[in-house]
Amino acid sequence: MLLQILIPRIAINSRYTVTYTRSILWEPYKHMVKMDEDVTKFNKFVKLELHALRSRGKSSRNIMVNLFKGYKAVTDGQFWQYLSQKKMTTTKVDYSKKIGRWFWPRTSH
Repeated sequence: MLLQILIPRIAINSRYTVTYTRSILWEPYKHMVKMDEDVTKFNKFVKLELHALRSRGKSSRNIMVNLFKGYKAVTDGQFWQYLSQKKMTTTKVDYSKKIGRWFWPRTSH
């Protein structure tokens, strides 16, 4: 009898938790501001939320896009320099993997 009462409540709680967690990951800039633009704290927060989804057998689409929405709330210039550098390095590596070369093509003038 107790099991019959608990199972529907657990399922509702789980669905609500997944919806709530996804909504948190959809608007990360709000949480970045609440965390005083602390990127390390923000990254840990996002990892915990993603873990909460995975533990329920779910995932979040477009996490990278939403993550950068959170990063846009940061006003620190050094952070943006680091991020630009990191993006360029990642782009070079991705390009070289696709093409099989470690150099950028030359543009003809």
